[in-house]
Amino acid sequence: MLEELGVNPEHNFTFARLMKSILEYNPDFELLGPGSPFVSQNELELLGALSSFSRKKSRMQGEVASAQLPGAMATLFGACGMALRIGGVIMKSRPIPASTSLPDMEVRARSLHHHPRLRPAKVVDVIEVSPRLRRIVVTGVSLFDFPEGRPGHWVKLFLEASNNGVPVGRAYSILEWDAESRRMTFDMALHCGGPMSQWAANARIGDRLSICGPRGGLVENNTRSWLLLAGDESALAAIQAIMAQSTPEKELHVFIEVSRESEIIEIPARPNSVIQWLLRDSENPETSSTMYEAIRCSPLPNQSGGAWVAGESGVVKKIRQHLLRERGFNAEDVQAAGFWKKGEVDFKDLAVG
Repeated sequence: MLEELGVNPEHNFTFARLMKSILEYNPDFELLGPGSPFVSQNELELLGALSSFSRKKSRMQGEVASAQLPGAMATLFGACGMALRIGGVIMKSRPIPASTSLPDMEVRARSLHHHPRLRPAKVVDVIEVSPRLRRIVVTGVSLFDFPEGRPGHWVKLFLEASNNGVPVGRAYSILEWDAESRRMTFDMALHCGGPMSQWAANARIGDRLSICGPRGGLVENNTRSWLLLAGDESALAAIQAIMAQSTPEKELHVFIEVSRESEIIEIPARPNSVIQWLLRDSENPETSSTMYEAIRCSPLPNQSGGAWVAGESGVVKKIRQHLLRERGFNAEDVQAAGFWKKGEVDFKDLAVG
């Protein structure tokens, strides 16, 4: 509705944040319907009268006007008003008499949480973790209600610039999510070609992008005493996130494949974890199966465990088959997904979630 009225989509989450705060401050407030003091669905008149909604509602109920709203509320009102002025929306209040009914009007409440559309964000920090890995931190008002999700979950990032009118977007796992400061961190592997890789290599503070998600992440159907984590550079952020959120008692066996020794990074120490860094065959990168061979030859625990594997689609399939056929893993305890596939752009694997 906001977009149809010409409001910049970047300001939609300011409105959502405002409504969330209103409902927390006054749970009885009604946005639409016969009991609401405003008609707002078509003309969006609600925001034009927000600064006085509490006073008007109190008068309709025969109550004494409440004290001035908290400063944070006033700030939100001002932010929404600015968004509407930028969008060119003309606002005015139109109270409805208590006896008035609205015939033939069906109102369906829709949650403001977990908005499926794009969330605008901007880059606030860029760190060179290794020659081929960039740690990029973003934040934005639109992330105010971003769900915690599962460890290792991912989002799709879209560049502000477009390619022939088509938005450029790729999926990236979330390394860290700080809900209090609304800061989201990604580790982006750089490779030859690709618009997102080029952007990450040259990212600067202040760059803008949009976020859609989250999805996926580690699903543990059964609580197992140990967990196998395996992946290449594309899965490095997810592996670190899963390790950080695993209980100290759980035994972790981690295999990480990189192209060269300079790509080995420091991962915070964790009890009951064994990390093996694997160097990909640089002479035959297209046919290398370093990670598969390392797992196949590794003396993993005999008791039933869980597994999370991600990376190149063909390698991931071989590892999954090995775990099921030769290691005796239960199918429901093996989560394996191709994050990318040789020869394909923006590869999509349904197993990713």
